[in-house]
Parts: sequence; structure tokens; C-alpha cells
Amino acid sequence: MITLIVNGESRRLDVDPTTPLLWVVRENLGLTGTKFGCGIGECGACTVHLNGTPIRACVIPVGTADGGTITTIEGVANDGEPQRCRPRNDNFNSIEHHTNGASADKANSSTSAKAIQPAIASPVVSMNSTMPPS
Repeated sequence: MITLIVNGESRRLDVDPTTPLLWVVRENLGLTGTKFGCGIGECGACTVHLNGTPIRACVIPVGTADGGTITTIEGVANDGEPQRCRPRNDNFNSIEHHTNGASADKANSSTSAKAIQPAIASPVVSMNSTMPPS
């Protein structure tokens, strides 16, 4: 039995621990915003957060995530509460009508952006850095 917290909700799953996390998220949990792309962890279509760190779910066995916290694109859309993407993601939606594979790009871009938000909100400034003359 695998236990996960997915988008803020505790889930117990009777799945093979070697099953890729991507397939558990999509098939067992019905969260289809996370996409299959390349299958080797290169393209980022399968990006989810495991304990706050972006990972490629197509190459991570679900057993590795046992006891962890998973955030999918559905969770990013509403700060952890599953629902459709909020209007702030409309720029991704408009691109989708003009390119192939944009839904995979949307998942990767949104989950990757979520990962860097804390760094942007509180940038680290090195005391050893020098400022260029003004």
C-alpha cells in the first residue's frame, strides 16, 4: 500500500511500487493534467512536485514517493486545491491553439514556475558581490 498526499488530499493506493508515478497520477488518481511526453524524463511534460521539488514523474517509481507530498498541475492551478487552471494561466491556453503539444508545455512551465516562485519572492543577495558603477 502506497500513501501519498496529492494536492493536499491524503490518498492510499494499492499499486505496484515500481509503477512510474506518472501512470499512478493519471490512471489511478485521474489527474490527467500531467502528461506523457518522451518517457525518459527529458521533455518535462510529466513534471510534478515531490515534497516541493520538481521531478519527472515518468522515470520515478511511485514507491520512491511513498509517504511524500505530490503537487500536480491541478494543484498548482489553485495553490494545492484541485480545480481547473485559474485565469492567470490564460496565456498558456491561448498558445495551445497555435502549437502542437502545448498542453505538455503548460504542465512543465507551470510546475517549473511554481518551483522558482520562492526564490523570486525572496532573492538572495551575496554580500561578496560587487555592484557595477552607476
